[in-house]
This record gives sequence, structure tokens and C-alpha cells, in this order.
Amino acid sequence: MIDEATVAAGIGSVWSGAQQRKDRSRFLLAATGGDGHHTVLSSAEIDADFGNVPVLLATRMDNQELDTVGSRLVAPADRCSARCISAITRVWVGAWATPGQNGIVSHSKIRPQPGKSPST
Repeated sequence: MIDEATVAAGIGSVWSGAQQRKDRSRFLLAATGGDGHHTVLSSAEIDADFGNVPVLLATRMDNQELDTVGSRLVAPADRCSARCISAITRVWVGAWATPGQNGIVSHSKIRPQPGKSPST
């Protein structure tokens, strides 16, 4: 299962070089679910200094661990549920290049912990 600590570690390794506020707005987070559904969020959407949109990584529901069905990504402020991802199998965090660089310059792939992969 992908949990908050694993995602935070992956994000921290990529975002650590973003010292200025405007640098933080170039990061992306992509999540893929067990059914192949995926979505992309920008750091500016969820950063409190920018959009401050709530995005939840659920690892428990109704006081039960989601080990058997996998973690869920939920964007409760969205008017439709297109960015809600079930049974997360992969999270990717990356930085878009600054002027003078080409493409993606830094990224982290986060996969479920061994022995805790969600059933699909």
C-alpha cells in the first residue's frame, strides 16, 4: 500500500531544491490506480501559498486499513470525481524544467511497499 510517509518522502526528495515560492509552482504529482485510471495534480493547486485545494490520500476508511483495496486519492473540491484514484499502484512526482533546462529535471517514482500491493 502507498501511505502518506512514502509519498511525503518522495515529494521531499524532489521538492527540496525549491527554495522560492515561484520555484514550487513547477512541480507535478501523477497517480495511477489499479484499473489504469490516472490523474495529474500541480503543486500550485495544493500548496497553501497558491490554490490551497484539499487533496486527500486515504489509507483508512471507516476505521479500517485499505491494505486489501489499496490507498485512494480524493479531490473533494472537484465538482466531478474524475481525479479520484482507487487502488493506487504508482505515484510520480517531478519538476518541470526551468529556462535553460530540457524536459523533466527531477522525479521520484513511488510504488507500493513490498507485501502490501493492492489487489486489482
